[in-house]
Amino acid sequence: MFPDVRGRKILIVAHCIFNQNAVMNSVASYPGTMEKVANLIMDAKIGILQMPCLEMNTLGLDRGKIEGYKDGITVENTRIRGALEENIPDKIMNDFVNYIILQIKEYMRYGFTIVGIVGINRSPTCGVNTTSANGVEVEGEGIFIQKIKRELKNLNIEIPFVGVKGSEPEKSVADLKALLGMK
Repeated sequence: MFPDVRGRKILIVAHCIFNQNAVMNSVASYPGTMEKVANLIMDAKIGILQMPCLEMNTLGLDRGKIEGYKDGITVENTRIRGALEENIPDKIMNDFVNYIILQIKEYMRYGFTIVGIVGINRSPTCGVNTTSANGVEVEGEGIFIQKIKRELKNLNIEIPFVGVKGSEPEKSVADLKALLGMK
């Protein structure tokens, strides 16, 4: 089956790794992609599954407050998380989670390897190691990552997660290299 050159390896990535235009106002670290992280992923020659941006798709590009960044990034992230938890029905959030889970299951059904899932630390939705709460960056996960992890656990699917951060390109590259088994 699939007698071609596809590598059968998939990396699932947060939307803004390859599209910084989707992030909240004033936090883009790059004009287009998170260059060092994106280049490393491209160099790994693996397939890329770009997750949808839960924040943009539910709250809009302005996240409901175009100048929210003036309050501070983590304060605005906390507001965004609250807006998602209070105003976005579970069904909508679950639809986004199921969109990812369906693809994971389909690839795995045909013997593909899901190498990992890459989130964005400090994010209220895609944080892996850190998120924002009570106006500060704290250890913990964003709500999208939490829901994906919960569903994977329910399905007994183990996939490693790694968090990257636009303001920490060297650490992000090192952590991603470790996930990808690169030196």
